[in-house]
Parts: sequence; C-alpha cells; structure tokens
Amino acid sequence: MATLSCPVAAPPLDGSALVEAFLPEIDRAVAFVCRRQRLPREQASELASEVYLRLLQRDAAVLRQYRGDSSLRTFLVVVIQRVLLDLRIATAGKWRPSARARRLGRVAMHLERLVFHDGLTLSEAAPLVRARLGVTDTDDELHFLLALLPVRFRRRMVGDDELDHLRAATPDAEETLVRASAAPGPRALATALRALSGEDRRMLSLRFARGLRLCEIARLQRADEKAFYRRFHRALATVRASVDVQTDAAASLKPLQRRR
Repeated sequence: MATLSCPVAAPPLDGSALVEAFLPEIDRAVAFVCRRQRLPREQASELASEVYLRLLQRDAAVLRQYRGDSSLRTFLVVVIQRVLLDLRIATAGKWRPSARARRLGRVAMHLERLVFHDGLTLSEAAPLVRARLGVTDTDDELHFLLALLPVRFRRRMVGDDELDHLRAATPDAEETLVRASAAPGPRALATALRALSGEDRRMLSLRFARGLRLCEIARLQRADEKAFYRRFHRALATVRASVDVQTDAAASLKPLQRRR
C-alpha cells in the first residue's frame, strides 16, 4: 500500500531564537532611532539593551504581533520609539509642554523640552530644533522665544553614589535664588520691548505670537524683504542686549544685598 508523504510544519521558534533571527534588522532599527533622536553613546547603549530585553519578554510576544501590514523595519521603529518614551518617562517623569509653549507653537514646545527637560543649553538646543523641525529660526529668535517661556525644573532619578556627588556640587539655596533672579524673565523682556517702536513690537508679535514667517510679515506690511530682515534682526539684537544688561545688573546687585 502506498503512503502519502505530507510536509511536516517546522516547530515554531522559541523567543530567544526568534529575536536572534531578526537581530540584524533590530540593530538597524535601533541605530536609525538613535540617529534620528541624536542620542549620545551612553543613552544609545541603554536604549539597545532595553529594546532587547523588551523583545525577549513573554517569549518574544511583541515580535509575534507582527503581521506584515507594514515593513518589519517600520514595525520595529515604532516599537523602539515606544521603548525610548517609556525610558524617558521612567527617568524624568512624563513631560507636558506648558500652556504658554503650546500657544507659541511647535518650535517653542520643542525648545522648552530640550532646555528644561533634557537640560541642554540654548547653543546646544538651537541646532537640534532646526534639524528636527526643519525650521530656520536663528539663535537670536530662539533666545527671544526662550525668554517668553516659564522657567521649569526637571526631575532626575539617580543612584546613591551620584546623589552624594550632586549634594556636594549643588549650589545652596541662596546661590540658586541668585541664579534664578539673574535668568532672563518676563519683567526684563517687557522692559526691553517697551523701548522698541510700536511697529517693531507688532513685527515681533506677528513672528512669535502668530507664528508667521518673516517673508509673510514683510508682504503684509508691503516692505522690502531684505530691508525688513535687517530691521527684524536689529530689533531682536536690541531686545537681547537690553535683557542681558538687566540680567547682569540683577546679578551684580545680589552680593551687595547679601552684605547688607
């Protein structure tokens, strides 16, 4: 009697074997997210480790959810971005933009996060804002925008060893107050704006409060674009210089007040 030969289905891979089978694609997706987010080497390494652990959990349950509706690369990038968000929430708490940043638009919200959440200086944050959002805001424009935002303090989770180091290196309460009073604030900005002409104040309002581009404002005011650009940057430079003078004056007065 003849027998029918039926193909036997291969046994499914276990979780670790499945992750290993897709490891090259996982590595490429992790590298892509790290480049796009411009993560430093230490954070990139931490993200990669967390991604591997997450993918191995529950017998690679996340990978088994892939059904081919998109490319595997796209699927993995979405998963890795979620892991990165979870890491950031775990280490620094969930970040929400301030109401003022939301009113000022996406550039202000991104700048606020980079400076007050990620702890970057303005010179470090400015090129990231331009690269990630595809905008052309100058450093002076971003400095002005930052002065419009409320000062916020970030939360960090650290170990005992780092906590001891931070305790020794952190300024005391009095020095912290001095630094806070020396930072550009709404009062200094308001004083600087009052020194401008009404037309220049309207120009800045249209640029930052309404979010219009300079070429659009120039067309609204029927002004020559090149001359308008020069006038805009002169107004910004005037505001920044005035704020800097007031900031330096406030900082120099604090030691005198303490001696009294």
